Amino acid sequence: MSSNLCFDSARAVLRLSLGLAILCVSAPSVHAGTAGPDFVYTISPCRVLDTRFASGVFAGKLNPSEQLSIRVSNTAGTIVLQGGNPSGCLDIPNDATGVFINVIAVEASGAANNDLGIQPSGSSVSGTAINYNPGTFALNNGLLVGTCYGQFLYGFPPSPSNCTSDLTLTNGAGASAHIVIDVTGFTRNF
Repeated sequence: MSSNLCFDSARAVLRLSLGLAILCVSAPSVHAGTAGPDFVYTISPCRVLDTRFASGVFAGKLNPSEQLSIRVSNTAGTIVLQGGNPSGCLDIPNDATGVFINVIAVEASGAANNDLGIQPSGSSVSGTAINYNPGTFALNNGLLVGTCYGQFLYGFPPSPSNCTSDLTLTNGAGASAHIVIDVTGFTRNF
């Protein structure tokens, strides 16, 4: 048995010889390094929000129908106020257009199942990032959420000077929970 992998500018050909049978497969070429409008950067997981350890307006469970706006970059030390650990968050720039996040709902309580929406601050975009039930915890890994700055960059309001937060969390009406958010990467327009 032998195998041979050959590349040229037009296609990749995989040729497998198995006794008398020969199988050839061709596919269009893929050009590595072709960038889209944003570049993706990965970082070591960085906790930007933990309402169990936060202070001020960030402290405590997110109540039914409550909104909370947060920063994901370490602007003005807000990561510490949000209960996060700023040491890993220093790599997240203020002009990040989106972030990859893991979201956890902890110590949920209330009368009904619930959902949590996460959208760019200043945006009217809505959707559910995580569903959770009272008495349990829920986790959603690998979400990509646009930031306030990203909305502006691609022609949606608000202007960067109005981006006092990056993301807005909107809790559903059924339950309350502590919310934990870790960032694992971000997108940037250069």
